[in-house]
Amino acid sequence: MATNEQEDNVEAIVQKYLDIYARVKDKVSHEHIEAVLAEIGKEIRMKEYKQDDVAEFDEPATKKQINFLKRHGVEIPAKLTKNAASEMIENIMRGLPGMPQNA
Repeated sequence: MATNEQEDNVEAIVQKYLDIYARVKDKVSHEHIEAVLAEIGKEIRMKEYKQDDVAEFDEPATKKQINFLKRHGVEIPAKLTKNAASEMIENIMRGLPGMPQNA
C-alpha cells in the first residue's frame, strides 16, 4: 500500500508530464511527444537513483549531459559537474535559462 508521500510524489510527476505535454502538444507530432516523455521519465528515475549517491554528483558531467546542453546553446563551464549539468538540464526542460541556480 502506498503512503501519502509516495502518492503525492506520483501525482507531482504526473503533473510534470501533463504540463510538458500541454506546452508541446501543438508544436510536435504525437510520436515526438512520446519520445520526449519517455526521456523525461528516464531522467526523473535517474535523478531519484542518483540522489542516493551524492558523491557521484561531484564527478564531471557526462558526454550525454554536455551534448544536450550544447544542443540547447548553453556555454559549457570549465569543470562542469554532473549535479550542475543536471540542474541546467532541468531548467531547460522547464523553459528556464540553462544556468544552475547556484552558479
